[in-house]
Amino acid sequence: MTLRKNEDQAFVGGTQGTNCASTLRGAAHAVSKVTVLRDRIETLDQGFAASGEQVWGARGGPYLFVRQERREGP
Repeated sequence: MTLRKNEDQAFVGGTQGTNCASTLRGAAHAVSKVTVLRDRIETLDQGFAASGEQVWGARGGPYLFVRQERREGP
């Protein structure tokens, strides 16, 4: 996985092409994409069969992890 800092100061990247081999649930390769911003992280992981059909992973867009304020207390 390769990440690069873009002009918006976000780190963006992922796997390259079909280079990430996978056998999970009938996949031939996996694709991962990630964006790391100051207030959130977006990740998209998918597996594809040799035919190009998606066999696992998110279908509606990336998972979104939003930064929460730290809470003080017990």
